[in-house]
Amino acid sequence: MVVIFVAIVGGIFLLLLASAPARAYREARMFQLMWSNVGVSQVARFKCQLGTGRYVLLRLKNMLLTLLTLGLYRPFARVSEYRMKFESVTLHIKGGVDQIAGILVRQQQGGLGDALADAAGLDLIG
Repeated sequence: MVVIFVAIVGGIFLLLLASAPARAYREARMFQLMWSNVGVSQVARFKCQLGTGRYVLLRLKNMLLTLLTLGLYRPFARVSEYRMKFESVTLHIKGGVDQIAGILVRQQQGGLGDALADAAGLDLIG
């Protein structure tokens, strides 16, 4: 009975390890697709340069180091993954930053009230 339980748990663990590259690839592609199509009106656009292969290799390295250190490397692994994602996103702005701020202020006159209502958990209608 114990042998069957260990075999099932081991099989699930091996499936997770085997699917790690596919899951990393999917996460990288979803991140690229999301951040390459995000913009603020017609004024600013984000572009993502995340290398899918580099991200998959980073995730595999992090998984190996996490297993070797029995989980102690996991916080450092997460930071390195988020750093790679963060450094791959660039904001492209048409015009200057002051011009963008002015346009956004004109579009959102009652922004402070909306922000306070959101913080309080209220819905403003009207």
